Amino acid sequence: MKQKDWMASIISGLILGIVIVALQVFGYPSQAKNVQAAGEIEKVLTKTLQSHKKWSSFQGEAQLTQYDADNNPHTDLISIEVEQPLKANVSFKASDDKEKTNNKWVSDGVKIFRVDDKNLSYTESTIPGFAMKLNFIPQSLADVKKDEVYHHPFEMLLSNPIMEYVYPVWFAQARSGSKYQLLGEETVAGRTTSKVELITETDHVIAWIDQETGVILKYFQDSDGQTIVEMEFIWVQFNKKIDSQKFSAPDKTKYRQSENQ
Repeated sequence: MKQKDWMASIISGLILGIVIVALQVFGYPSQAKNVQAAGEIEKVLTKTLQSHKKWSSFQGEAQLTQYDADNNPHTDLISIEVEQPLKANVSFKASDDKEKTNNKWVSDGVKIFRVDDKNLSYTESTIPGFAMKLNFIPQSLADVKKDEVYHHPFEMLLSNPIMEYVYPVWFAQARSGSKYQLLGEETVAGRTTSKVELITETDHVIAWIDQETGVILKYFQDSDGQTIVEMEFIWVQFNKKIDSQKFSAPDKTKYRQSENQ
């Protein structure tokens, strides 16, 4: 081999070596970062599926604004106290709909009472047995069935919209074709949350998910550029003792029982 050919081979080898090193330095870590990011979003979504297992009691106050078809906002200030598995006190502290401010839902673990403070009346219903059967809820993302969404039964029994954020098992069960993305971290109500974007065929959603418990502490949803829902907890507290009187049946010397509606 001539000297100049030998030198050319060395130079070519050096260039090839530099390219390989560059790919290793700039290419592979980027790929690893993407894999890591995918793993993180899976952890966050799994936590929403298992959220009800991460806390024993919850207290908080949230502002919830829902928009009608004409884009008019309707805002509620909602107070909530829950003790696992089936005790709760959920009430409207303030609302654009003045009738709501007189209503609250109370569960003593056996029965649910819908209380009307304005008319000093209440209805009651017995908590059905299925409320304790949670085995149908997916335990992991691998268990999520295509285009089927399961909710926590206690969320459905207490018909107040704030419950779906306290029991967010539905969030990770978006329809096929939907896309989740982890946008970073933010503090909401003094707690660290994972900010997750969800894009479906019709809606754009951002949820701020408590990193410790999986509860959704802030939520935004729009469709075709029109806002549908905005929700944010003003304050929250987990695993603190709650006065048992909060979950008591209405005082029958003060309230009258009316027929279930």
